[in-house]
Amino acid sequence: MSVHSPTAEQFRVSPQRAADLVGLGFSSEEIYRIVAPRRTLDRRKKNEELLTLAESDRVHRLERIVKHAHRVFGNEEKANRWLREPSRALDKAVPIDLLESETGAQIVEDELNAIDYGMFV
Repeated sequence: MSVHSPTAEQFRVSPQRAADLVGLGFSSEEIYRIVAPRRTLDRRKKNEELLTLAESDRVHRLERIVKHAHRVFGNEEKANRWLREPSRALDKAVPIDLLESETGAQIVEDELNAIDYGMFV
């Protein structure tokens, strides 16, 4: 019996997946700032290329965090507003700005968990 481990290549996504983030509440400008510049995404789409692993990671990160925020707040509008307002619990950082790195995303995720479990700071 052979067990195949997933390869990094399997996690790469199409440029359309980045564009689909608009449907989750992200603006085009936020996508270009966090995932990849407009020209890069346009070029990948034109050439029918997948996003790089790093770009794909950023798409997965944004999807994961926004869906978590939607669950915690039970409302997309409230979740999207929270992601864009300075947070006292995050030393006045704006959560969406922290999503540029996985470390920042973990901090946002921890705060969402605290909100979910009623542990307001």
